[in-house]
Amino acid sequence: MTFVILNCILHLITDFVSSRLTTRFYKEGRMYAFWNTIAADQFAHIAGLILLLS
Repeated sequence: MTFVILNCILHLITDFVSSRLTTRFYKEGRMYAFWNTIAADQFAHIAGLILLLS
């Protein structure tokens, strides 16, 4: 149960930050930063799962 709660919290924080950044970058037309933020978001999700499972 602890894994589920920690994963949920980490997921919400990661998505909160990345969604704010991607929205801003998309509106500004900064597509390179937009796609890099999405890549960083995916990396953060995988890194969080690896850390929680180890």
